[in-house]
Amino acid sequence: MYKYVMRRLLLAIPVLLLSSLIVFSLMRVMPGDALIALMGESGNVGEKELAKLRKNLGLDRPYHEQYALWLWQMVSLNPGDSIFTNEPIAVSLRKAIPVTLELAALAMIIGIAIAVPVGVLSATRQDSASDYVGRVVAVSGLSFPEFWLGTLVITFAAIWFHWIPPIGYVSFWESPWKNLQQFLIPAAVLGFRLSAATMRMTRSTVLEVLREDYVRTAWCSPAPSSWRRSSRCRGWGGSRWRQSSSATIRLCRPT
Repeated sequence: MYKYVMRRLLLAIPVLLLSSLIVFSLMRVMPGDALIALMGESGNVGEKELAKLRKNLGLDRPYHEQYALWLWQMVSLNPGDSIFTNEPIAVSLRKAIPVTLELAALAMIIGIAIAVPVGVLSATRQDSASDYVGRVVAVSGLSFPEFWLGTLVITFAAIWFHWIPPIGYVSFWESPWKNLQQFLIPAAVLGFRLSAATMRMTRSTVLEVLREDYVRTAWCSPAPSSWRRSSRCRGWGGSRWRQSSSATIRLCRPT
């Protein structure tokens, strides 16, 4: 196991290098100039300003030097400064990563809380009304895009209930209630999308397990006074009982 993990980690290095090289090359061959668009928004489109900014960012160097510089910055965990906020990218990541992790964790909790009970209920009541409702919910979750569903939820909440989520990030340690108000709607939208795939997987897995022989045997356990178990056993597609002459062992075998 250790050798397998190490081999996979070593193979990931050339894959990451090749992927980064492809992305870097595609960004260079794309039409347009990000600096011109950026300077155009601020109103400073002079050639001197563009040349100065290109020199500061290292864009006046050959492509192989740009790639080597970018790769070294990534390896040394110092990706430089953002051209939009003029602050170090590492600082921006430290601000964004906790928010992203909190949103992902809350969405995962909501998704699992929806998917597992609905998937199990849909499997145990196959071809019933609850099964059809669960499958419709799963297909809807896979079909609706998150951005459309999120916009719809915010719009309806503002129109019908005259409520919008608080603007501005509030830390959980500062105010748990305001933090939950901020994250509840986006986490519910993402969790609904996540629950759709998990719900279908849970339903198919439970159905597969319910069709196993040991589950049928468990339903037909030899309890003489249990009328329900014997009736359930007979419900498996016309099952019948066999009794051996040497012992009172009851077996449920489908015809």
